[in-house]
Amino acid sequence: MIKSLAYKVFWAGRYLERIENISRMSLLAIDKGGDISSIPSYLGIDEDVQKYLINNFEILREDVRAFGDEKVMNALSSLEGAIYSSTSDLREYFSAVLKSTLYLGEVIEDQLKPVITTTLPRKQEEIKTQ
Repeated sequence: MIKSLAYKVFWAGRYLERIENISRMSLLAIDKGGDISSIPSYLGIDEDVQKYLINNFEILREDVRAFGDEKVMNALSSLEGAIYSSTSDLREYFSAVLKSTLYLGEVIEDQLKPVITTTLPRKQEEIKTQ
């Protein structure tokens, strides 16, 4: 893997992790009856949670385009649909974002895992007859 591609993969993982963590923390706050507006102060961000997710997603999308195949891009589109969906039901919104994020992570891992090929030596008779 070349350096620039490794750089893109690293940062895509970081942004994917940020989206996952925001979704998990938001779901936890909703489940505990807390106020979702308090999450940015815990994270040290200056903007709305959904705007933060959108900004991180846009950077993630640019990084993934550098190495993603069709399956990865389809999973990325699924995450995009979840992030830009309606926020009328926050629990449903963050659940969808979390599921799409986890799915995209699995697809990226499947694409990047090493392919092991074994080459068996040919028999001596096969070599002589050629």
